[in-house]
Amino acid sequence: MIRRPVAQNSKKIAVSGMAEQHREYSLELQTQIARTYGLEANFKKAHEILDSVEKT
Repeated sequence: MIRRPVAQNSKKIAVSGMAEQHREYSLELQTQIARTYGLEANFKKAHEILDSVEKT
């Protein structure tokens, strides 16, 4: 059996990169949702969402 640690390491890097992209997308989406609450003058809800984004 031939071990391929480089390939395994590459997979770990790819997975961590996807996780980071997912995290960034999620945070961006939350800010856009907060924006819609702001446009509806529901500022309390908008600030709650933005506060949760800021903490991450």
